[in-house]
Amino acid sequence: MAEGETVQRHSLFLRISHWIDFIAPFMLIITGLEISGLYGNTFAFFNNVHNLHIYIGGFWLAWVVFHVYYLIVAGEFKHFIPNMWGVKFIWAEAKAWLGRGPKPEEPVTYDAEKKKYVRKVDPGSWIDFWIFALLTLVLGVTGIMMGFPEFTKKVGFSFLFDLFGGVGAWFGVNNALVFARIVHRFSLYLFIMLLIIHIYSMAILGYLKPMITGKQVLKAHQLKKE
Repeated sequence: MAEGETVQRHSLFLRISHWIDFIAPFMLIITGLEISGLYGNTFAFFNNVHNLHIYIGGFWLAWVVFHVYYLIVAGEFKHFIPNMWGVKFIWAEAKAWLGRGPKPEEPVTYDAEKKKYVRKVDPGSWIDFWIFALLTLVLGVTGIMMGFPEFTKKVGFSFLFDLFGGVGAWFGVNNALVFARIVHRFSLYLFIMLLIIHIYSMAILGYLKPMITGKQVLKAHQLKKE
């Protein structure tokens, strides 16, 4: 396989799933900011933007679970599991940014004979993936608490109110739902910031186009055997 030859990086389903994972959170961000009074009337045509926010949130949480299931079944999830090689790569990359060492070799490698990736993602993407996962969990939990407080208690998660009430008290907030709202909004801001960084980094690293076309052009040194 010659340098510059194109390989299949993402299946059609994975690309569609990834764009759903962008569009749904974007809609949640806009509707969430509108509910908070921090944005305009983007969805004013909808009778209740609060309900729209809940519908999209419920759909997206279900889709995230399905997406992760697909990654596991398709053998893709292994690429997001941290290991010592990745930690060393991130350390070497950090040193390179600080001018204390050479830039490490491109981490993505492909087995030309087996026609599959040995290492499919930059180890830095692990950080994105797991922070996104944590923020999604926090946003989901706090969102369900605020939207369905009685249901949350009935299905056995009343301890969440004790948890948020106790932690909130440390910060002078004695109401669990009020503190959940604060955590929800703070997590939203972190999510927006990480989303911007993620899109920018994917664009400059050349991973944005493959998420549209499904194809990636690899260099000679990236074509290896397991």
